Amino acid sequence: MIQSIIFDFDGVLIDSRETLHKFTLIHHPDISENEIEEIFHGNAHSHPIIKKFVKEHREEIDAFFLNDTTKDSFYNGAKELIEELEKNYSLFINTSAPTYNVKHFLSLIEKEHSFKEILGFDIEVSKVKKFEMILEKYNLKKEECLFVTDTLGDLREAEEVGIKSIGVTWGVHKRETLKQGETIAIVDNYEELLEIIQKTKS
Repeated sequence: MIQSIIFDFDGVLIDSRETLHKFTLIHHPDISENEIEEIFHGNAHSHPIIKKFVKEHREEIDAFFLNDTTKDSFYNGAKELIEELEKNYSLFINTSAPTYNVKHFLSLIEKEHSFKEILGFDIEVSKVKKFEMILEKYNLKKEECLFVTDTLGDLREAEEVGIKSIGVTWGVHKRETLKQGETIAIVDNYEELLEIIQKTKS
């Protein structure tokens, strides 16, 4: 039985694609959309561009995202989805964003306390290890969890742990790219996502 839903954050609950693109263009003015998408074919923090950003511009990145993000940055229906799911599931976030930023953003929609734990890259870069931390700390079995993400790299990390995933098409990667990973479903909106989760409950 599915007991816990683990969310990626950017591209699933919040639309940060334009912010990411704007910041990347400041330091890589010739980078293309496809090149940005390729960053997320694996763990983003293992990519040379992200490594360089974090090493040289960490405070600038954090401030840029904080200043460019409002409650309107959340996808329509994100708050309602969280409210519906938290009735029956334990919710977690496993993200490549900084933990503080994510907590702040969730506070904009009064949902910072809806998640049992939020694990950002400042806690651990590897999403594989963060999945393992959640499983161990909360005494969960991998079969009791579902992961929701918008990137192929995340799907690959969840597969490495043995956690089933649902891909969403409104973030970084479109259906064609997500199909390269292991999913139980690929969905186009929150209604489909909720339906799949509820069908997988038992």
